[in-house]
Amino acid sequence: MPSPFSPRVRQLVLAAALSAFSSLAWSAPVDDLITEAQQRVEASDMAGAYQLLSDRRFEFAGNKEFDYWLGLLAVRNGKPAEAIFPLERVLAADANHAGARLELASAYVALGQRESARRELARLEKLDPPEAAEKRIAELNDAVGRQEQTQARNNRVIFVGLEAGHDDNVGTWPEGRINFGFFSLPFEPVDSAYLAYQGGIWQRFDMNATQSVALSLNGAFRDNDQEDAEQFDQDILSGKAEWVNDLDGRHAVAVGVDAGGMDLDGEKYYRLYGSYAEWRNQVSSTRKYYARLGVHRVDFDLDEYDYQQSRLQTGVTYLLSNRWRLTADISADYEAAKNDRPGGDATVYGISSSLAYQLTSRQRVGGSGFLAYADYRRDVPAGQAFNVLPESRSDNRAGAGLFWEMYPSNSVQVRARVDYREQDSSLDIYEYDQTSGALAVSYYF
Repeated sequence: MPSPFSPRVRQLVLAAALSAFSSLAWSAPVDDLITEAQQRVEASDMAGAYQLLSDRRFEFAGNKEFDYWLGLLAVRNGKPAEAIFPLERVLAADANHAGARLELASAYVALGQRESARRELARLEKLDPPEAAEKRIAELNDAVGRQEQTQARNNRVIFVGLEAGHDDNVGTWPEGRINFGFFSLPFEPVDSAYLAYQGGIWQRFDMNATQSVALSLNGAFRDNDQEDAEQFDQDILSGKAEWVNDLDGRHAVAVGVDAGGMDLDGEKYYRLYGSYAEWRNQVSSTRKYYARLGVHRVDFDLDEYDYQQSRLQTGVTYLLSNRWRLTADISADYEAAKNDRPGGDATVYGISSSLAYQLTSRQRVGGSGFLAYADYRRDVPAGQAFNVLPESRSDNRAGAGLFWEMYPSNSVQVRARVDYREQDSSLDIYEYDQTSGALAVSYYF
């Protein structure tokens, strides 16, 4: 047995004394620091209280009381991500610390981590909480429920709509007389009021935290009122399937396939199908852009007009302010004629833009415009476009529109619009101008 005065015993006694002194020296300043933070809270200086503790977090991390107050104040100051580690340290030391678990559940709710929040709330309910805590637990469970409902709505959109409007050139015909050698033929655009019925569904399936698949199907059916315009009654269907991989919260890639078609007066006009790949970049909270490469086959009722379209497109969305939103897109297409299409292959360059202003939380107005130029590689043979001799074809297209929309409720959208577009062409038969306006009501489920 070692002597009570041996060097080894004296070292152990000294170590114990130093440890006790160190604990007392550490405890005193951290207690004073927490007291000062509490005083700032009582003085309604919540931000100052949090900053006071945050500045000393590396010094006192691991002290249960310090970590609890640091986590609580982080939650109350809208910094839930910074509350997680301190509160988890508290619970690692004391699993029954109800206050820390309640604040941790609050942080998870604020971060949208619903499963983690539900887990913590379930554990709290087993601790027989007092009435005030039970009320807070119920509020947090309700908040998680609302988040789940919102997520369900974000993952599925179903709508139906009705649109009434007027179109002064439903067939995009030229106006006036078209010369054909020694005689000319009159053309008169057909104008008509119309009703259109619309509907669609979009559904996203989350495969994991970063990947999802979205499916959509849309339809629009337009009935023209004038008898001469019934030949231009439209039935339009389109569908798409898209896979998206979120790479890091700011960059994403998407690959999709889509198909669609239009019938005129119940008869096939064209069918379209193809695929695309897209790169997306959320540059900041106010700006994002994309770049897309797509290939589509377009088949018409008249086979000679069939072509394959290759498109390169890029665009940007920019929030100029809390109320102003600007979008702009540019595209370049190459249309490879599959048969003996008049004019053969074509290149098409386009630019479009829109600007929207948020009048109120439920109303916005805006405008849009586009320009495009199409150049065909071969001359159009004589007689195929009311041309006496073979002629080259090039088109200049332009359009502009204004809109107003309102949401009387979360499920109803009312939209009014007016649009104008025109095409000038080297061949008179392809020239037209068109003005249309409409009022639409849509219901979202």
